[in-house]
Amino acid sequence: MCYIEIEYECSKDISLTFYSKEYLKSRPETHTGSSSFILMHSKHNKETGTHNLRLKSYIMQTPFSPDTSKIPAELFLYCENEKEWIETIL
Repeated sequence: MCYIEIEYECSKDISLTFYSKEYLKSRPETHTGSSSFILMHSKHNKETGTHNLRLKSYIMQTPFSPDTSKIPAELFLYCENEKEWIETIL
């Protein structure tokens, strides 16, 4: 099994989360007392893509067979990253 990386370019400081349509249609599985953690480093070493915009990537959390050639997927979450600020409460 392997994990798929989606690379995208954007002009804003955003993060995108994608899921396969199959995963979104499935029922949640019940898990007890287990966890997993995957740390991957993207292959790209460029800061900008072919359109000269900031290059970002997302690793889909569902493993796929190495012979998979097509993955119907949907954008699930769009997060705009905000700069830090100080809030004073009186």
